[in-house]
Amino acid sequence: MRHLVIEWTAPNGLFGAEMHHGTDVEAETKQLQRDGCTFTVEPYLQFGEVCRELGMQCQYGVRYVDPNFSTDAARAKGNYYEYLGEGLRFYGKPANYHDLYIHEEDAPKFVERLAEMRRAEREWP
Repeated sequence: MRHLVIEWTAPNGLFGAEMHHGTDVEAETKQLQRDGCTFTVEPYLQFGEVCRELGMQCQYGVRYVDPNFSTDAARAKGNYYEYLGEGLRFYGKPANYHDLYIHEEDAPKFVERLAEMRRAEREWP
Protein backbone atom coordinates (compact mmCIF):
# COMPACT_ATOMS: atom_id res chain seq x y z
CA MET A 1 0.00 0.00 0.00
CA ARG A 2 1.18 3.49 -0.79
CA HIS A 3 1.47 5.99 2.03
CA LEU A 4 1.77 9.75 1.60
CA VAL A 5 3.87 12.09 3.68
CA ILE A 6 2.99 15.77 3.68
CA GLU A 7 5.90 18.01 4.65
CA TRP A 8 4.92 21.61 5.22
CA THR A 9 6.32 24.99 6.20
CA ALA A 10 4.10 27.73 7.58
CA PRO A 11 4.64 31.43 6.82
CA ASN A 12 5.95 31.92 10.38
CA GLY A 13 8.72 29.33 9.82
CA LEU A 14 7.14 26.43 11.69
CA PHE A 15 7.38 23.14 9.83
CA GLY A 16 6.31 19.56 10.18
CA ALA A 17 5.44 16.31 8.48
CA GLU A 18 2.48 13.97 8.66
CA MET A 19 1.92 10.44 7.39
CA HIS A 20 -1.36 9.63 5.63
CA HIS A 21 -2.04 5.92 5.20
CA GLY A 22 -3.82 5.41 1.92
CA THR A 23 -6.14 8.33 2.60
CA ASP A 24 -7.10 11.20 0.40
CA VAL A 25 -4.90 14.16 1.28
CA GLU A 26 -6.83 16.73 -0.75
CA ALA A 27 -8.64 18.21 2.26
CA GLU A 28 -5.36 18.47 4.18
CA THR A 29 -3.53 20.18 1.34
CA LYS A 30 -6.39 22.61 0.76
CA GLN A 31 -6.21 23.63 4.42
CA LEU A 32 -2.44 24.11 4.13
CA GLN A 33 -3.00 26.33 1.08
CA ARG A 34 -5.58 28.40 2.98
CA ASP A 35 -3.06 28.78 5.83
CA GLY A 36 -0.41 30.08 3.38
CA CYS A 37 1.89 27.08 3.86
CA THR A 38 4.26 25.64 1.32
CA PHE A 39 4.19 21.84 1.17
CA THR A 40 5.14 18.71 -0.70
CA VAL A 41 3.37 15.37 -0.86
CA GLU A 42 5.70 12.40 -1.25
CA PRO A 43 4.89 8.70 -1.75
CA TYR A 44 6.35 6.21 0.74
CA LEU A 45 6.18 2.43 1.14
CA GLN A 46 6.18 0.53 4.40
CA PHE A 47 9.72 -0.77 4.82
CA GLY A 48 8.40 -4.10 6.12
CA GLU A 49 6.65 -4.69 2.79
CA VAL A 50 9.92 -4.14 0.94
CA CYS A 51 11.70 -6.57 3.28
CA ARG A 52 9.04 -9.25 2.81
CA GLU A 53 9.47 -8.96 -0.96
CA LEU A 54 13.15 -9.76 -0.35
CA GLY A 55 12.28 -12.76 1.79
CA MET A 56 13.33 -11.28 5.13
CA GLN A 57 11.61 -10.01 8.22
CA CYS A 58 11.63 -6.27 8.79
CA GLN A 59 13.38 -6.64 12.17
CA TYR A 60 16.41 -7.97 10.28
CA GLY A 61 16.16 -5.81 7.16
CA VAL A 62 16.10 -2.64 9.23
CA ARG A 63 19.61 -3.42 10.45
CA TYR A 64 20.90 -2.51 6.99
CA VAL A 65 19.44 1.01 7.23
CA ASP A 66 20.20 1.74 10.89
CA PRO A 67 23.69 3.28 11.21
CA ASN A 68 23.94 1.93 14.77
CA PHE A 69 24.53 -1.54 13.33
CA SER A 70 27.56 -0.44 11.27
CA THR A 71 29.75 0.90 14.09
CA ASP A 72 32.95 -0.51 15.57
CA ALA A 73 30.98 -1.24 18.75
CA ALA A 74 28.50 -3.36 16.77
CA ARG A 75 31.41 -5.15 15.10
CA ALA A 76 32.98 -5.87 18.50
CA LYS A 77 29.67 -7.41 19.66
CA GLY A 78 29.42 -9.53 16.52
CA ASN A 79 26.31 -7.64 15.49
CA TYR A 80 27.66 -5.68 12.50
CA TYR A 81 25.58 -5.03 9.39
CA GLU A 82 26.68 -3.16 6.27
CA TYR A 83 24.95 0.24 6.16
CA LEU A 84 22.90 0.48 2.95
CA GLY A 85 20.77 3.52 3.80
CA GLU A 86 23.11 6.30 2.68
CA GLY A 87 21.19 8.94 0.73
CA LEU A 88 17.85 7.12 0.98
CA ARG A 89 14.77 8.90 2.30
CA PHE A 90 12.97 7.38 5.27
CA TYR A 91 10.05 8.44 7.41
CA GLY A 92 10.15 7.15 10.96
CA LYS A 93 12.95 5.68 13.05
CA PRO A 94 14.65 2.31 12.50
CA ALA A 95 14.24 1.49 16.21
CA ASN A 96 10.47 1.38 15.59
CA TYR A 97 10.74 -0.75 12.47
CA HIS A 98 7.01 -1.46 12.14
CA ASP A 99 6.47 2.27 11.53
CA LEU A 100 9.42 2.81 9.21
CA TYR A 101 8.72 3.91 5.63
CA ILE A 102 11.03 4.27 2.63
CA HIS A 103 10.44 6.72 -0.20
CA GLU A 104 8.88 5.00 -3.19
CA GLU A 105 11.75 6.07 -5.49
CA ASP A 106 14.39 4.82 -3.02
CA ALA A 107 13.02 1.31 -2.46
CA PRO A 108 14.57 -0.06 -5.70
CA LYS A 109 17.92 1.49 -4.71
CA PHE A 110 17.83 -0.34 -1.38
CA VAL A 111 16.90 -3.61 -3.12
CA GLU A 112 19.80 -3.23 -5.55
CA ARG A 113 22.29 -2.38 -2.79
CA LEU A 114 21.24 -5.46 -0.83
CA ALA A 115 21.47 -7.64 -3.95
CA GLU A 116 24.98 -6.29 -4.69
CA MET A 117 26.06 -6.98 -1.13
CA ARG A 118 24.70 -10.54 -1.27
CA ARG A 119 26.44 -11.17 -4.62
CA ALA A 120 29.71 -9.88 -3.19
CA GLU A 121 29.38 -12.13 -0.12
CA ARG A 122 28.94 -15.21 -2.34
CA GLU A 123 32.04 -14.28 -4.35
CA TRP A 124 34.10 -13.78 -1.22
CA PRO A 125 36.50 -16.72 -0.68
